Amino acid sequence: MPAPTPDRAGIEPPEGALYPSQILTRNLGTLRRLRGYRQDHVANRMMFLGHQWSRQTVGEVEQGRRNVTIDEIFSLALVLHTTI
Repeated sequence: MPAPTPDRAGIEPPEGALYPSQILTRNLGTLRRLRGYRQDHVANRMMFLGHQWSRQTVGEVEQGRRNVTIDEIFSLALVLHTTI
């Protein structure tokens, strides 16, 4: 079972389905590793784009313990050279 998504009040999606935030969580870690980027690289690039991210922030997002904003999603797409 995926990590609990913050702010869902314990509500789970239907069996076999995931919330978009859970999909983002999985894809971020997978794509970061495929690109050969370390968490600190992603954090530094996010900082360059104006977000107050640390290596710990990247880890929290990848573990589903932190939600991301729309602006952060766009920046992550730039950092990871992918589409949203």
